[in-house]
Amino acid sequence: MLFVWRLASGVWRLASGVWRLASGVWRLASGVWRLASGVWRLASTRLVN
Repeated sequence: MLFVWRLASGVWRLASGVWRLASGVWRLASGVWRLASGVWRLASTRLVN
């Protein structure tokens, strides 16, 4: 029973680590996208004017 519990806790820890990594990557990607769109908007308004 202890082995099963250890295995389950290890799998849970791995899954939570993967989730944390994925959410961090998503946050980073959305931040980069927001920055790029802002720069693009600024550049396009500068080019138009």
